[in-house]
Amino acid sequence: MKASLVSFSRRGGILAAQIRDILLSPEWEESPECGKSVEAYALPKFAWENGQIPIETGLAAWCRARWETEELLIFVGASGIAVRTIAPYVKSKATDPAVLVVDERGQFVISMLSGHLGGANAWTEQLAAVLGAVPVITTATDVEGRFAVDVWAKENGLTIDSLGLAKEVSAAILAGEPVGFFCDGVVEGEAPPELTQVADPADWPEERLLIVVSPRDWRSGRKRILQLTPRCVALGLGCRRGVGGEVLRVRVDGWLAAAGIRPESLERAASIDVKKNEEGILTYCNEKRIPYETYTAEELAQAPGEFASSAFVQSVVGVDNVCERAAALAAGGGAWLMRKQAGDGVTAAAACRSWRVCF
Repeated sequence: MKASLVSFSRRGGILAAQIRDILLSPEWEESPECGKSVEAYALPKFAWENGQIPIETGLAAWCRARWETEELLIFVGASGIAVRTIAPYVKSKATDPAVLVVDERGQFVISMLSGHLGGANAWTEQLAAVLGAVPVITTATDVEGRFAVDVWAKENGLTIDSLGLAKEVSAAILAGEPVGFFCDGVVEGEAPPELTQVADPADWPEERLLIVVSPRDWRSGRKRILQLTPRCVALGLGCRRGVGGEVLRVRVDGWLAAAGIRPESLERAASIDVKKNEEGILTYCNEKRIPYETYTAEELAQAPGEFASSAFVQSVVGVDNVCERAAALAAGGGAWLMRKQAGDGVTAAAACRSWRVCF
């Protein structure tokens, strides 16, 4: 977690220092392995009293410098100051940091911005509980105690396809309209009453909103499907030496699209160890921001299952198939989403590991 606090008076500085220590304490919700960076700032004439960093460049410049890098900004003071300061930088709930406001006496903690995806609502409740303050949360689904699809997606590590449709889902739920739910993974717990579980998306009326949780693309031209995508697909890759990243990208992305595999579902890529430093593969994985791992020929040969076999590949690298075997190992077995595809010196296959969501 990266957080910055700012205060504007002596009393506010004392509270800001207290909040800084709370955020850095082991009891705060962030797991230890995530690491923390929490800094408290104040006007120069008050900063040194509580071991805070003086703001020398002005509040607007301070905010601009932290807007893209911090997960959480906390203003200890009037909410009007916070609103005027952050206004020029607000862009999207998908990217804006969480913003909280705490009054100088610590009576109220206000979730100001990015309540759901940014986590401001959850942090507001937690900080208010520690301070003995009143949490102020105004998002409609929270006020009404209804299911919030964006919060649930974040909790389950799912990518939201359309924030506009997510907003429509929340509006439909608040209006009491039926919203369907389909998941082709394991669902733990009981779905909330606002959702109607369906066995097949084709069974749900096209005019009604439907939430689909899957690494596959189920939209097929339907405009009212909100797709939530888990990262669960392992991509097995092989290529001729020197194949460029652009050739590999065009081929692999085309195959994935033809197979109906959403690009957001890619969790990792794998190949044989002789391709450990293959520039084209490394370029592709860097673009997709997925880790890349390799296996020896002996390890690939031990992959369970039946695979396409090539005597030529066997003679060159010591195992009859690279992409399918690598995908199977990286996915821990799993289910096939795409068997071996080949062209322009590139091969690829995709397997899906076991995955689950929880209510």
